[in-house]
Amino acid sequence: MALKSPVGLGILVMFFCACAPKPIAYIKIGHPGSEGILLEDVALVYSHEEAPKGAQVIAHIKETSNSMDCEQAALAALVQMQKKAAAKGGNAVINIKNATKGEAPPSTSEGFFCARKSSLEEGSGDVTIKVWSITWEGDIARTAEEVEVDEEGTEEGAE
Repeated sequence: MALKSPVGLGILVMFFCACAPKPIAYIKIGHPGSEGILLEDVALVYSHEEAPKGAQVIAHIKETSNSMDCEQAALAALVQMQKKAAAKGGNAVINIKNATKGEAPPSTSEGFFCARKSSLEEGSGDVTIKVWSITWEGDIARTAEEVEVDEEGTEEGAE
């Protein structure tokens, strides 16, 4: 069946857009919806960003999360990475990149993509619930604390 009408083409475009990977801006402290969720004492540094100088890698980490909202899946996985970093003595997760395989294209410097894991149909099939999935990987690291200089010129807080 050839789709020659604008309506038929529009339906095809809507179907394609509903199934395609979803682009999302990178999530950091202060990102809308992350207040009180992300740990403020564990920095998030994505692979396209420069890692702090002197960062010592403690361990490699990978975390997957699924949700009906792509951004919530990404946020949940990042929080779990932060918690694991804090438990291992890290104060940052660096080199974070999207490791989701399948439908999601590689991340860009502007953002990342979630892959649609599945769709659940409710009732007679009139309601479709999409389940988004993301896997982040990165390195737990310990970064040097900022050194403060007091009025007398001596360093405070140096490790």
